[in-house]
Amino acid sequence: MFFSCSKSSDSSNPEYYFNATVNGQKVTFNTNAFAQWEINGDFAALMAGGYENNSQDSRTAGFVIINLPSKKQITAGAYNDSGDEFEVIGSYNIPAQEKDYQSGTTLSAEAERMGMNLPNKLELIITSVSDNIIQGNFSGDFYLEADPMAEKVTITNGSFRLKVL
Repeated sequence: MFFSCSKSSDSSNPEYYFNATVNGQKVTFNTNAFAQWEINGDFAALMAGGYENNSQDSRTAGFVIINLPSKKQITAGAYNDSGDEFEVIGSYNIPAQEKDYQSGTTLSAEAERMGMNLPNKLELIITSVSDNIIQGNFSGDFYLEADPMAEKVTITNGSFRLKVL
């Protein structure tokens, strides 16, 4: 799962970034990096992510926070896949290998249903959010096809500061 947007951000602007360490390798997802609000009544979703480069096979990373079931406002604070007020989804994709890794609320619930405990759950911390800029950090294990028994990648040191489109 990754979100596309018709607008693109300036990947050469050092003021905005979307970075992470994936299995020990530093990766910059600054190409077309974005943050976007989707608001409809009391429903709200915040989407953010970017591409490693302009190639069709570029790796991507991103996340979404949805205010369901609580319908509370998405503000600065900690969001994780164990919460019951917000849906949190993280995504890391490798199109060249046709691999899609997921983390988040649904994966955590599936693991729990299977009697598993995922030790390194998705943690997303928004340190600053406004109509114009979102900033924060993220980390966690992402599992192939959102299967808690499948191979995983570990994302650490995730950080972002993005212009909201």
